[in-house]
Amino acid sequence: MMKKIFLYLCVSLMALSLAACDNEQQAGEDRDDEVFEAEADGGKVSEDVLTVADDDIVPPPADHSRVADYAEVLRDKKAVEAAVARLDDAGVVAVVVTVSSLAGRTPGDYATELGNRWGVGDSEKNNGLVILIKPKTGDAPEEKGQVFIATGLGAETGLDNDACQRIVSEVMIPLFKVNDYDGAAIEALGAIKAHLMGGAATRAA
Repeated sequence: MMKKIFLYLCVSLMALSLAACDNEQQAGEDRDDEVFEAEADGGKVSEDVLTVADDDIVPPPADHSRVADYAEVLRDKKAVEAAVARLDDAGVVAVVVTVSSLAGRTPGDYATELGNRWGVGDSEKNNGLVILIKPKTGDAPEEKGQVFIATGLGAETGLDNDACQRIVSEVMIPLFKVNDYDGAAIEALGAIKAHLMGGAATRAA
């Protein structure tokens, strides 16, 4: 895996590796015409996020929150933030990010690069995790809804490719079909925590 220098939520420089938790089969593609129908509020930009960077990888939120709703599809950001915080108990530092465009990148590449640049996780533990959600914005191929989970190498030891793909397909996509982005993120974070905590108990036994 590639080593890079990351910025941990705009606080301090550190080195860690973030890797895509699965290949592009994990990306949540449209299963039918109703999947990922976005309910954004007219393109209004929230005050807690910065302008998109020149190279189209979004920067961290101005308030250093670990939930950045650039696509403005979350109805209850605080509830998602609470779910993100609960994952700390499993030893994982997570962020949830929604974007309107992947800027021509694959979802795995975008999620991994975002995590690398933001410096998600601890440099010693490589325990960062990014849930990237791109809602459907139209009918063109590049406008389809997609989701990806990218993990640091530390988190990856307890969250393998099959687990990531299962959480995306079984937990997140059914909720995207009814435009419940908050529920998809919250339930995915809960499933990840349960998987990691269960795995930790198994390894300790």
